[in-house]
Amino acid sequence: TNQIWFDFTGLGLEPAQLKSLLTQRAKLALTPGAWFGEQDENYYRMNFASSLEQIQASFELLKLSIK
Repeated sequence: TNQIWFDFTGLGLEPAQLKSLLTQRAKLALTPGAWFGEQDENYYRMNFASSLEQIQASFELLKLSIK
């Protein structure tokens, strides 16, 4: 699998708001960075082992959700 880290600090959201945005609006289940020792609650990891089309669709949904 492949993975990518996201830093959502620039959004200026509280941790609960960020989690809601990711799960409710973007329909993504990302792994909190805290699970890997990251102290900042704005870091999330995404694992992907899907088709390019599915990955692009997920990124597009994320992009639309944070606008």
